[in-house]
Amino acid sequence: MNASSTKHITSTVPFRTLPTSTRMSVSISTNSVSIYSMSNTKSTVTLLTSTTTYALRTYVALEILTQRESSYRHILNSTTIFELKQPKFSDNLADFQIPYFYSLWKDSPSLLPRALSPGEHDTLMSLVGIFQRLCNEHHITFMMSDGTLLGSWRHHDIIPYDDDVDFLVPYRNKERLFQILEESARAEGIKVAFAFETYLKIMFNNSGKASHVAWNWPFIDIWFYRENSTHIWYDKMGHFIIEKALIFPLVLRPLATKWLPSPQKPYGYFKSMIKDKSKEGDFENYCKARGYNHRKELYYPITGAECKELKPYYPFVERSCSKVLCTEWLKLGNKTLYALQVQK
Repeated sequence: MNASSTKHITSTVPFRTLPTSTRMSVSISTNSVSIYSMSNTKSTVTLLTSTTTYALRTYVALEILTQRESSYRHILNSTTIFELKQPKFSDNLADFQIPYFYSLWKDSPSLLPRALSPGEHDTLMSLVGIFQRLCNEHHITFMMSDGTLLGSWRHHDIIPYDDDVDFLVPYRNKERLFQILEESARAEGIKVAFAFETYLKIMFNNSGKASHVAWNWPFIDIWFYRENSTHIWYDKMGHFIIEKALIFPLVLRPLATKWLPSPQKPYGYFKSMIKDKSKEGDFENYCKARGYNHRKELYYPITGAECKELKPYYPFVERSCSKVLCTEWLKLGNKTLYALQVQK
């Protein structure tokens, strides 16, 4: 990686040199589509029907994916390594763009195949963007958790063989969050479902039905935690108790193209949660699917593989740390895609 032929570029805006078409975001509501450029210029087109909205969302997603794939494919053949910096909550996140590589990922031929197509991944990340914006606008604390946090820590993205996103929100904000989501549902083209007392789901209205259940897929699961002065706890297929010192203050970590709130010490977070001391409990080196398909809402046998067996197919993070900082290299096989410096 440090060969003389390798060029390092340090910038908080490393992809300004890419084509303008890759530097935009799209927000589609029930009756309009808004396209934001990097200069925050907004164009809005009024639509006529929800069917048109769904068709346009699909078209825009495919168009953006095509543009990204064309624009970023050269990175795989480049000797340039972009060095990204971890933003603070006070920073303008538009100035800290993250490369998008999901559409370039291969699929493992037999071990833990990819659960999301590039289009499904883009739909899910659009939903994440809506949730993030609503929480920020209404000052609702949230953070990545469980498999989503592990994906950020190990892949800088959703785990390749995972098919949903998990966030934690304080229980005291439960009713207010539900009200905010309900009031925003029509404008954002989303709907909310309480699956159980301890969590809720949000999804797009026009996404496909998730098998026999009352919600659509893909979706985000919002889990609610309680707290005291030293710990938080929540229930999700088990009762989890985590020290606050491992979580707060929150930091921003990458998930695909987003910077999302995260516990400050993901490694300690998982060490405190995972009690399995066998090979299957080694979250650093053993990659394990949880045995559930959210698309079909069906249980499957739990499968797993050594993470090193998946590295030719999926991006993985390699890291080296000093006392206070870590450098995380996102690598696809032997190719370094970028380097990110984060708080240890």
